[in-house]
Amino acid sequence: MDPDKLHNPTLRVLNILETAYKYEGGISFTDLSRQTGISKGTLHPIVMTLAAKDYLQCTDSLFTLGKSCFRLGYAYTRTLRCLDIVKAHMEEIVDACNEICQLGILEGTDVLYIAKMEPQQAICVNSSVGATLGAYATSLGKSLLSCYSDDEVRRICPATFIQYTPKTVKNIDELLAQLDTIRTQGYALENGEVNKDIECISVPVQVARQTMAISVSLPIYRSTQEKQAEILALLQQHKHEIADQTAGLQQDLSFI
Repeated sequence: MDPDKLHNPTLRVLNILETAYKYEGGISFTDLSRQTGISKGTLHPIVMTLAAKDYLQCTDSLFTLGKSCFRLGYAYTRTLRCLDIVKAHMEEIVDACNEICQLGILEGTDVLYIAKMEPQQAICVNSSVGATLGAYATSLGKSLLSCYSDDEVRRICPATFIQYTPKTVKNIDELLAQLDTIRTQGYALENGEVNKDIECISVPVQVARQTMAISVSLPIYRSTQEKQAEILALLQQHKHEIADQTAGLQQDLSFI
């Protein structure tokens, strides 16, 4: 759709909600105005309306997303009717390797985490459903980007790459070289690129008409070549099973 035809008042509301989403600890009214570029006079009635309808909540003068946003998000997950199929496979993967399993999709320049299954481990990897990270830096994101051509990747990725750690990919040319390897080997391996202590292995998977990626993450100190091979075999096995079991749902599902 032509950006010039978008409805500016609606865009302001979405900008407010998306900005509040980025600040888990809350954001002040002044900072919300500064971050969105919306004047305080224009911002105030919008924020008060969103708060009255529980799309925002205010605690100690800080705004965060409200329970109405949660209800909408939860309703959206119900539309992903084959997500239960994928989650069942994720549980099997976790049972087999005793490490966290995550599912993600591409959202703009980021990977959006839409599901996770956790193991019974004393030391686990922290992650959050609904969180986003730069796709260029993550194993899940690189698996997703590997499904696109180099020209498409150049259009998707930001001009500047945030450096989460010293190992984060630094530019588009370095990323494209990695994606070429990922396409050849069929999986992505992230080693300390977002968190210096975490390793992640992922593969792209076709879930009905939507391309997703599934991964296993673990602390680097628990990783061995044998464990990497075990995890990769699990992911590849379940990748094919998920694709087979959701293929028949293609006509019934409407994805993002």
